[in-house]
Amino acid sequence: MDLSEAMAKLSIEETEDNQFDAIGALLKVLEEDIELYSVRLDELGVLAKVHGLLQKQHDRRIEAKLANLVAELAKNENLRGPCVKQGFVPPLNNYLKGNDVEVLHQTCRALGNLCCDYDPAREAINEAGGVQSLVHILKTKCLSGDHDPANERFRVVACAYLTNLTFGNEILQSKAISEGLVDTLVQLLKEYSMDIALCGKIVICVGNLADVEANKVAFVGTGMGELLVNALQMVVEEDEQEALLEVVASLAENDEMKQEFTQANLVPILLEILQGYKDLHGAKICVTDDDVQVEKLATDIIVLLVTEDVSMTILFDDGKGLLYQHVMSSWLPSSIEVYQISGALVLGNFARNDGNCLKLLDLGVLDPLFKMLEKVEGHEMDVRLQHAVLSALRNLSVPKLNKARMLDAGTLEAILPLLVTERNPVQFKLLGTARLLIDGAVAAAVKMGTNADLVERVAELCSCEVHAGVAGEANRLLAALIKNSASKEVMQIVIDQGGIEHLVKMAMSEHTLMQNEALIALTLVASSNLGMAVLAILSSDLIGVCKAILTNEGSAAEIKCNVLSLISFLTESDSLQAEIKAKELVDVVNGLCDNSNEVIKGKAMSVSQHFR
Repeated sequence: MDLSEAMAKLSIEETEDNQFDAIGALLKVLEEDIELYSVRLDELGVLAKVHGLLQKQHDRRIEAKLANLVAELAKNENLRGPCVKQGFVPPLNNYLKGNDVEVLHQTCRALGNLCCDYDPAREAINEAGGVQSLVHILKTKCLSGDHDPANERFRVVACAYLTNLTFGNEILQSKAISEGLVDTLVQLLKEYSMDIALCGKIVICVGNLADVEANKVAFVGTGMGELLVNALQMVVEEDEQEALLEVVASLAENDEMKQEFTQANLVPILLEILQGYKDLHGAKICVTDDDVQVEKLATDIIVLLVTEDVSMTILFDDGKGLLYQHVMSSWLPSSIEVYQISGALVLGNFARNDGNCLKLLDLGVLDPLFKMLEKVEGHEMDVRLQHAVLSALRNLSVPKLNKARMLDAGTLEAILPLLVTERNPVQFKLLGTARLLIDGAVAAAVKMGTNADLVERVAELCSCEVHAGVAGEANRLLAALIKNSASKEVMQIVIDQGGIEHLVKMAMSEHTLMQNEALIALTLVASSNLGMAVLAILSSDLIGVCKAILTNEGSAAEIKCNVLSLISFLTESDSLQAEIKAKELVDVVNGLCDNSNEVIKGKAMSVSQHFR
């Protein structure tokens, strides 16, 4: 029987039994080669006839057979549009109001196939109230508690329909969540935890919903975190494991979910999974791309968890935590970069408060970190590893009590050789770490500042145009070298390397902190080494910058006071006095003698006495 004969048979049969047979005959023809017949379906009026049948009332056998027919038609992506335009969706959605499992099963197949990667079908389903209908049957029909094979198949198909319907569609996702979908999915996972096919579909559904940041909060406090952790212990297939980890990673972007995963003991399970892969590496067994992806997902999740304070505290446990112990004993010494990088990132996140930073130094984390910065001959070090290690060292250098210990341990000697790199993220972290370490450390600042090559490199990075953070940190380090060393020799080297021009530009920064740092450094130079700096001051137009700051109503009072202090030292030079008068800075300062701010007024009156 060909398509024309099957269609003719469908058109003339009126009894239920005959219609059932006719639909079956049409299905059989389509199953032979639906791609071949798809172009003729509209010509022969098949879709119009099917739509007419869908709108009529039939017994459950006919309804199931019709839904099955639509499901087969919708497997062909070229037929989804014509089926939707023909109006198949509303009557199919009405089928979901019944109780027959086979009708529900085939209807979910039909609607799920129609909306597979096809937004017009999703829109039609939404307009027909399809989201509410689907969530309702998941609640009332799927949570039946029985394990009849027909019901098991139906649950899987219903969740597959849900997956197709919500994929990449934030409107439908939000609507499904508002209908109570998350709690229903949690109940399904609890009740049918041994049904691997069903749980797999639910995990994909959760992944769809969790892709949108606003949706993640809907899973907080539902128990989904613990269920996913339990599922991770049960799966054995690598593709299932990877799918689960992707969903966990997505949900773990929410801070409250981080806590739930941590409290559900996710980390020990991930460490056990990772140990299996580390054993493969150790046995020199070739790992596949899929293996590497699972390793990356698992380590990324662990790093993500420790970015949240409560989880970080639990996992560090004052140095007694399993994760810390594992990082120190297994990850940092590893020759595999994903473990080295992740280990350094974990330590950097543990070092987010002073107490942990002090404890980490007591526990001896510096030497392993330094070792990872040592260049292996013939091996280009991963920029991510350098960045991760420097991030950890930077965090460790924040507490005042750690600075001297880190300097004594040789931190600067370990990191400064990396300043030759052209990798901006590494430069950024290195410059910041060095600046923090020399804060209040005279000897270290002098040692760095009297290294002309080093100062030249820092001054060069002050002009970095491709990474504003690098330029900012380089400028701040120059200012810090002057401030913390208070050394004329250091100041002279900074002047010789063109540092004054950079500090003058820094004084115009939009950040008050950086303005202050620049002005303090310039004032120190002007007060103790003015003669050697005059030419650099003139060429960099410091006088013009001082005028701009003082005449800017948005400048903070503290900044204006610091500028006035700087000017008082600049007046000690005849050539600078002349420039001050030429730039009409005298008038600006005299005008501030009547300022409403008493501190600025007093400072201006004092400076005005220096003009000749």
